Amino acid sequence: APKFTDSISASALNQIFPGNADMSSYYEAVQPPLYYFLCALITGFMKSIKARFYICRVLDLFFCISAIFTVYRSFGYLISRKIIKDSAYLDYIFYIAAFSQEFFIRSFVVTNDSLMYLLTALCFFFLLKIICEDKGYLLLTITLLLLLWTKISAGYFVGIMIAVLFVKKKFKKMCLMTGISIA
Repeated sequence: APKFTDSISASALNQIFPGNADMSSYYEAVQPPLYYFLCALITGFMKSIKARFYICRVLDLFFCISAIFTVYRSFGYLISRKIIKDSAYLDYIFYIAAFSQEFFIRSFVVTNDSLMYLLTALCFFFLLKIICEDKGYLLLTITLLLLLWTKISAGYFVGIMIAVLFVKKKFKKMCLMTGISIA
């Protein structure tokens, strides 16, 4: 089993893309497997490592664009519920997010961060549904489970979910959803 200090040799990637990734190793060996499983599932039939790499880049671009549109949809939801009253700035928020350095850089790099952004945006959207309509508990649990299978550092979202459920006084659901997510 991988340990937190494990790393993956980068020599094969450095040979294919000289100067692109001048590192001796990557630390991604310790991340949960969902992103890498999806990439392997999609590109596993390809013999060319270069083709696999570029397909994974396209997949990351798709995840980042989907995350941006999910955030946009979340703000649209808040406007439709009259929680945010002025929608004049929604387009500006979208442009800032779409052209921010973080999303721009991450959408062209093969990393599990892009899937984490999408799943975090979906968790945020489902939390809004729970807060406003008392719906979306199962979808949040599934999305949070996928998020935890994608990136270890996304575990903070469990605390946010617990806080929302605590405020909503949904103690039974809080225990069930937390147990499923952590298990």
